[in-house]
Amino acid sequence: MKILLNSKIVTFSITILSYTTAPVFSQTDWTKYPNNPVHQGGADPTVILENDTFKMWFAVEMYDTIHGPMVGIGYAYAIDGIHWFDDYGATIEPGEPGTWDSKVRDTPFVLNDPSGYKLWYTGSDSIGSWSDSLQLVIGFASSQNGRNWEFLSEPVLLKGPSGSWDEYWVESPCVIYDNGVYMMWYTGAGSQGIQIGYATSLNGWDWVKDTANPVLRKGEPGSGEDYMVGLPTVLKRGTLYEMWYAGVSSADISFDNKIDTVNIGYATSTDGIHWAKYENNPVMTTYYPNYDPDSSGPWAPSVLFLADSFLMWYSNDSGIGLATSPLTRVSEKMNHYFSGIVTVYPNPAKTFLNINLSLFRQSHFKICLLRPDGRMVKTLFSGILGKGNHKFVYRFGKNTLPFNPGLYMLQVVTREWNNSVKVVVLP
Repeated sequence: MKILLNSKIVTFSITILSYTTAPVFSQTDWTKYPNNPVHQGGADPTVILENDTFKMWFAVEMYDTIHGPMVGIGYAYAIDGIHWFDDYGATIEPGEPGTWDSKVRDTPFVLNDPSGYKLWYTGSDSIGSWSDSLQLVIGFASSQNGRNWEFLSEPVLLKGPSGSWDEYWVESPCVIYDNGVYMMWYTGAGSQGIQIGYATSLNGWDWVKDTANPVLRKGEPGSGEDYMVGLPTVLKRGTLYEMWYAGVSSADISFDNKIDTVNIGYATSTDGIHWAKYENNPVMTTYYPNYDPDSSGPWAPSVLFLADSFLMWYSNDSGIGLATSPLTRVSEKMNHYFSGIVTVYPNPAKTFLNINLSLFRQSHFKICLLRPDGRMVKTLFSGILGKGNHKFVYRFGKNTLPFNPGLYMLQVVTREWNNSVKVVVLP
């Protein structure tokens, strides 16, 4: 699935290939959504997709007349990942006065595994600027519905001992659950700078830091990340781990300790510990086209992979933005197995839907529109098509496509392959 965003359309493109050697993935071509921010206000988002709904938790500023400024966690949901609706009833406030997270519950990361929802976050009993050496540590909570949370009374990941690479503070966790093991990448700060560490756990709250830490180090002097790397988001697809992270150059720290430019870097790993940075980093920066008001951004990326595309939500001074990237596969030996490319637009759709097929060879195609639970809505096409380009236009109406707004699945089937693309129908 390939998503290209411009002022009028969102395009989904599917290219199916097979390989005689294991592929290497390179997700480096990002396009910012032209109408950013997609959510006004908020920072440090974490986004998951469940059934037909995107769910987002993010840091939000709060104020209490007794305790002053604080940071809590907000919640919003969307059908398309663009138009978000805040659910203020699901807001998470800081801890009770006198506790270790009484002022700050920040940089949330949410995972829904077989035992329920789990939340890791940065906690503190004080508030300061990003350059202060605060007592930042990582906390944990669990929930069965994603709204009502039970918090552990003590942090689950602490800063390191004096002289260690993360002796100042730890924050911004990202967690994957894989084969019974929780794997966490987090930001740590010490006298060596701000870098990324790794820890593992069997239950989500008893963590062991890896001896190879930091597993992702800041860049060489003069690079776009020689001051810090941090706020990672990690995906595992097959045997490959992919990381996107925020990098800052010391040259981009202004006289008042504000950040002028933030760079998003990309790295890959086969074990989650030994990482190789993309040689042409950064893959996106503050002034990366389309330039939306990304002052102090793009920051704290959260990435999802859907079919053949990546979606990244990130924060800046204006709120939360969105960018997308097509899947790029690179291999020494690459052979076409599927017979073409399918493109669907606009998406979200309102009055009509275009389906373009670019076929490498003659093949029998069946294109169906399904509900998210797999129930058939309509067969749009079934027959043999020759090599070349073919275009279908379907208009929403009583006798054509359903006009009920919501999420649908466009399923493309041949004798060799089948796959589905999400299609959002707007009211």
